[in-house]
Amino acid sequence: MDTIIISLSQSICRPLPLCATSPSSLLVASLCCQQPFADRRKVKSFCVGSEGGAYEGRGWEVIGIHAPQANNVSIGICLIGDWRYELPPQIQLETTKALIATGLKRGIISPHYKLIGHSQATTTECPGTALLDHIATWPHYVPGKIDF
Repeated sequence: MDTIIISLSQSICRPLPLCATSPSSLLVASLCCQQPFADRRKVKSFCVGSEGGAYEGRGWEVIGIHAPQANNVSIGICLIGDWRYELPPQIQLETTKALIATGLKRGIISPHYKLIGHSQATTTECPGTALLDHIATWPHYVPGKIDF
């Protein structure tokens, strides 16, 4: 894969009462990795909980449906939570980096990959200003709107 797209799950998580008490539960992780509409198909490649757990959605081998124009060339990683105004916990960020490292080690992610936020691929607030500003400091981050 040539691109990693980082997103958040606040729109999926927010209506669930469970999110207020346990935002990284397996139930919420399962919902994060699924389409928030009626068909409930898995959307993201992976989701990462605030406790540092990594949850497989479509995984490495199945094309995601997280960013229509980029699905064939990208892995979608969702950080569970609302990261518009504050950063995810350090363990959540570390797990995200570990997922990327695993994809590189397995040869699934290109060593020349581009790291972007969801808002760089489509019109959305996702992954949130705080998280986008943070991933802008990571290796392979590419600023600006990305054309696929």
